[in-house]
Amino acid sequence: MSDNMATNLRKKLGGRKITSKIIGYTLLGVIGLVFIFMGEFSGRGSMGIGSVARVNDSLISAADLDNEEKRVQEYYSSLFGGSMDLGPQKNMVRQQALESLIRSELASQGARSEGIRASDSEIRDTIMKDITVFQENGQFMRDRYMGYLQAMRMNAGDFENRLRKEIETIRVRQLLEASSFPTSMEMDKLKELQSTKLNVAFAQIDSEKLTRDGQRISADEASKALADADFLKKAEEYFQAYKADWSSPETVTAQHILIAFPTGVPDAEKKALEKIQQIRERAQKEDFGQLASQVSEDPGSKSKKGQLDAFGRGKMVKEFEDAAFAQKIGEIGAPVKTPFGYHLIKVSARTEAKNPDFATVKNEVARRLIAREKMEQAFKALDEAVQKGDSAQVDQLLASMGAKWTETGLFDLANAVPKLPPGPVAEAAFEVTAAQPLLNRVIRDGGSRYVLKFKESKTDAAAQTVANATDLMQKRRAEGLFGAWLESFRGNSRVDVNQKVFQQ
Repeated sequence: MSDNMATNLRKKLGGRKITSKIIGYTLLGVIGLVFIFMGEFSGRGSMGIGSVARVNDSLISAADLDNEEKRVQEYYSSLFGGSMDLGPQKNMVRQQALESLIRSELASQGARSEGIRASDSEIRDTIMKDITVFQENGQFMRDRYMGYLQAMRMNAGDFENRLRKEIETIRVRQLLEASSFPTSMEMDKLKELQSTKLNVAFAQIDSEKLTRDGQRISADEASKALADADFLKKAEEYFQAYKADWSSPETVTAQHILIAFPTGVPDAEKKALEKIQQIRERAQKEDFGQLASQVSEDPGSKSKKGQLDAFGRGKMVKEFEDAAFAQKIGEIGAPVKTPFGYHLIKVSARTEAKNPDFATVKNEVARRLIAREKMEQAFKALDEAVQKGDSAQVDQLLASMGAKWTETGLFDLANAVPKLPPGPVAEAAFEVTAAQPLLNRVIRDGGSRYVLKFKESKTDAAAQTVANATDLMQKRRAEGLFGAWLESFRGNSRVDVNQKVFQQ
């Protein structure tokens, strides 16, 4: 089931009455309709050759995994530009797809163990009345339904089984959400937190950037250091360890237009090829970017006029990569077929690979090493200054590192801290006070270090409404309950995975 279809389904079911009683009713025979189930929903017994996992007595087939893996792949491809080669991460994608199927099966089985079932009539009504892609002028169209099944390589039983699991899982989530409404005491506390506003100043130091750039290190200082044999040896060793920092691969910058078609459907592929050829003729006369924004079927780049970020070899699917690196700048090549469909590619720039030796970049290496040593000394001094609460010394050290104070702006204590990364840095913002304005430690987060200090606080008597916060609190609590419930059911279930599926 597509993400959009699942989202619409949730909206439909969300508006229906929630009850803790058994939701399923007497199974209805739907003789004469396409909704008659085609066989058992899941196999039983030991894991067969065509199975990739077993959840209690239900099997997950290789076909199910292939469909789910394709869905995950399409999601990542649209997220990263439409033509990303996920080959190197194949096992990661497959693992994610399999885990999704296992969790779906566990949720469905857990729901049924609690007496929550989706009836045949509910499945029928959902398909015929709620899924609009199967309708025309409000009427259910059987050929659309069958066409969707064919395109997804599913039979009616497969689709209806997935739909049944989706409905049963949504029912569990709804019940948990209904029981997760915050108490009046919690809401009073939330109002109190929202009425208190805090403004925090922070200075961010990107230690990796300062070290890498070798700021404030002169060429004379670098040359003098390289005259020392021990430093020269250290610089050579550093260069060999971080050689990639001074090297760059050959890259191509390009735009593309994609016309997609379902694999294994010759007629669809033929029509896609004819369409892309017609678009190529237009592209010889029209602006390529404007054309891409009108006709491309790649959601990741269509809004950017088909523009892709510069990419090196190994980043795109092989067919796309070979064509892009072979094309001349400015030309529109012949249609290129990939697993995503047919592409038109227009290369706008190309950079040559760079692989300098140590002698060529030794001054840059020396400046970086010197900068790193000075930075370590500065950080040690900064740690000591904040522990002592010496604001003047802290300001002086921050200025020497090129760091400036920035204010978060007023925020209430019930919400996220603006401008600061979530986690330790944002949490530390609540520790500063008017009595002790300077936080007594430097916070590390990735390659950055943060110094925080109190700026101001105020009480807002007319605090904003808590309606949205209430809804968010309820959903977060329900999600936590669902996760705990699912893990509890999983702990009492048998889940077997065929490891051969990750050895292909």
